[in-house]
Amino acid sequence: MGQAGYDWVAVDMEHGSVSVDHLPDLFRAIELGGTLPLARIANPKSKDCKQALDAGAGGIIAPMIESADQLKKIRD
Repeated sequence: MGQAGYDWVAVDMEHGSVSVDHLPDLFRAIELGGTLPLARIANPKSKDCKQALDAGAGGIIAPMIESADQLKKIRD
């Protein structure tokens, strides 16, 4: 996927069977193709965001965010 010419690829942790342990290898493979790796986290929690970012995600797609307050809680 990283070499397919996409600007970014999202690893779906919400609907798939990908765990945090898989992320570093997946992100490395995506980056080798010159593509930005994103993580779609399973839950809109700060802990999940931090784990994905620590594993090498270039950005986060957070599901079920319905207000600015929810986003602030994740961010902080």
